Amino acid sequence: MVLTHQLTKNIRSDGPPLAPIASGLGIEHWWFQYFDGGKEYGRHPSHGMGMPARDLARIAYCMLHNGRMKDRQVIQNWFVEQTAAPTHKVKGLEIGHTS
Repeated sequence: MVLTHQLTKNIRSDGPPLAPIASGLGIEHWWFQYFDGGKEYGRHPSHGMGMPARDLARIAYCMLHNGRMKDRQVIQNWFVEQTAAPTHKVKGLEIGHTS
């Protein structure tokens, strides 16, 4: 969800929002879900995104290499660091949890 938000936060109706990242990673196919909001709100993008597994793997590979693909910084380093950082301090089983 965080990656989808980062990729879709600059969605424009007149151009592909993934173009800079897609071209740097060789991603060929992606799509976004849209909501048809009727006359009052019109059609607008959601944060739902789809792409083939191979292209998702390209993003994962790039993230594992600190946002770099070959000799290019494709995904900003700050985003890779924040996405990879732990969000909770888990020190043991939760109370009442049995397994």
